[in-house]
Amino acid sequence: MENSTETKTPRRINGSDYPINLLDAIDGDCWQHDIPFDINGTIEYVNHTFLSAREADVLHQRFFHGKTCSEIGKMNGVTAERVRQIEARALRRLREPKHINYLRLGIAGVIRSSVNAAVEKAYSGELAKTIEMLEGVCENVNPLAKARKINIVELGLSTRSFNCLGRAGMKTLGDVEKLTTKQLKHIRNLGTRCYNEIIEVLKKHGIELREDNI
Repeated sequence: MENSTETKTPRRINGSDYPINLLDAIDGDCWQHDIPFDINGTIEYVNHTFLSAREADVLHQRFFHGKTCSEIGKMNGVTAERVRQIEARALRRLREPKHINYLRLGIAGVIRSSVNAAVEKAYSGELAKTIEMLEGVCENVNPLAKARKINIVELGLSTRSFNCLGRAGMKTLGDVEKLTTKQLKHIRNLGTRCYNEIIEVLKKHGIELREDNI
């Protein structure tokens, strides 16, 4: 049964305000964003891509033609309340982030944004490859660059030497190289034997610690 208020005072939307009236309804009150130059085509695309045929038709009749829910209901053999439900569901769908993004940017804007993202992704990939290539060149020019990346797990150290370096936060030869001889000697529980072992391993890889005369 149709709502009596709807019958007596039909809620008519001014179709001449289209598409502003539809955008206002989608945003809840007043559209807070710029309106893309291709908004009419974008609305057609969004309505027919993300809404059912009935939902798209109800929105078109309501906001483009300015018909009331009662008028649309009589045209389709349903109640005004059913039309209101269809309208509300369609508007909720259009408020979903993916869908409303089309309305904020327009089809052209979405395409431009997608192209920019693809270019940026491709550029990032090429940049990563370039950095990797340059690192390889540096390692060939300076063998120490490669040695510094060796994990202390791969050095074949005794358990005590390995544990002492690990507890001191050393993970690579590069980390150990930053120490002075005095700092290495003062690592907790690192005795003379372990100290000499580590110094020998460093020398094998061409690394020599700085002397600390303080």
